[in-house]
Amino acid sequence: ARMAARVLGVDRCIANVGFFALFLPFLAALYGAGTAAYGAVKRRPALVESARHAMLLTWPLVSLAAGAIILLLVTGHYEIKYVASVTSKAMPTYLKVTALWGGPAGSLVFWSWLMSAFATAASLRRWDRDREFLPWVIVVTMITLAFFLSLALFFENPFQRLWQTAAGQQVGALFQPAGAFPLT
Repeated sequence: ARMAARVLGVDRCIANVGFFALFLPFLAALYGAGTAAYGAVKRRPALVESARHAMLLTWPLVSLAAGAIILLLVTGHYEIKYVASVTSKAMPTYLKVTALWGGPAGSLVFWSWLMSAFATAASLRRWDRDREFLPWVIVVTMITLAFFLSLALFFENPFQRLWQTAAGQQVGALFQPAGAFPLT
């Protein structure tokens, strides 16, 4: 019983870290897009630079979220809805890692990770000659990233847990529904 409680606590911690590692780059992407557009229109280079820093922040955070999903997949945390739906105990580890993109929720995180990697690479480029295009590159990439992250956060969240209702049904939810118990 102690081990099950400890494992359940670890899965909650990993899932919570993963969720917030998706939520923070979503906020950074919204901030970056808005700040870059405003900075370009008002000709405020400091705002564009701030937006570029927000864009640089997205890749490590989305990488952390993807890593959290992979850790949950590899360690077999079947109380997480996404893990239960795309893996099994019989799967070899390398297939569990590739299960990151085995369903819609993980695929959205994978595409967000790719988009944030592209955004980071674009922001690290030397913009000396094309400085006037930088804010618009930030706006387009951050709006696209915010779109993918919003789908992953609000429609296909890979960090939803499975809960058991009093009627015996299993439901997936990020937070504990009223009258439901965690699956162990």
